[in-house]
Amino acid sequence: PAPGDVPLRGLTVPGLANAHSHAFHRALRGVVQQGTGTFWTWRESMYEVAERLDPDRYFALARAVYAEMALAGITTVGEFHYVHHAPGGVPYTE
Repeated sequence: PAPGDVPLRGLTVPGLANAHSHAFHRALRGVVQQGTGTFWTWRESMYEVAERLDPDRYFALARAVYAEMALAGITTVGEFHYVHHAPGGVPYTE
């Protein structure tokens, strides 16, 4: 070990990677898995959620999702999202 390294005891494994995440899908938990829905009914629900998101809501969802992933051992995330423009098609500011 290099000076300053902290030795880890026991079995140590590297963090996991989530290479395809949609953080806002967290808002769908417990909603679309009920009944006899299909992919198409799920897709409608997913787009309804996406339409209600704005950058602040998306940030709150993503923060909760990333915290859960970190607690589960995921240390790298490739995020894909659907919130590019405000209602009416106007791009959000940075």
